[in-house]
Amino acid sequence: MAYHPFRNPGLKIVSVILAALLWMTVSRDQSVERSVRVPLEFQNVPEGIEIVGALASAAGERLQATGYGNVTVRHGDGYQGWPEHAPYDGIIVTAAAPHIPPPLVEQLKPGARLVIPVGLPGDVQQLMLVEKSADGTVSSRCILLVAFVPLTRSKL
Repeated sequence: MAYHPFRNPGLKIVSVILAALLWMTVSRDQSVERSVRVPLEFQNVPEGIEIVGALASAAGERLQATGYGNVTVRHGDGYQGWPEHAPYDGIIVTAAAPHIPPPLVEQLKPGARLVIPVGLPGDVQQLMLVEKSADGTVSSRCILLVAFVPLTRSKL
């Protein structure tokens, strides 16, 4: 079985740019939309953050329509995470940051994991696994080389 850092039911996990990911994977065709199923790795993701307001709204509506009303999508800056709901058992980021965002590491529970692509657009990027040990020590390692869109930041 392939390695999966979040395959335990009941974990509290947030996904950064979940809305954009769902927008791309859920067809605009209503007949297809009714039959779509969120992949296993997103069934434990009750919260998502999306920087583009229209995508956040559309993803929230599509999740409701497809039976995933337990997922909350928030319009916000994924670099900052969702501190009001922290700490998390895991954080999944689906856009590349130039470095591992300290606010996301701070929002991990002891024993939790963060999976994030790290690198500049057009360069080699690394999918990083960041782990916070029970004593709060943080370690990271590259899982594989990847290519993701850049993590967009708020201009506030």
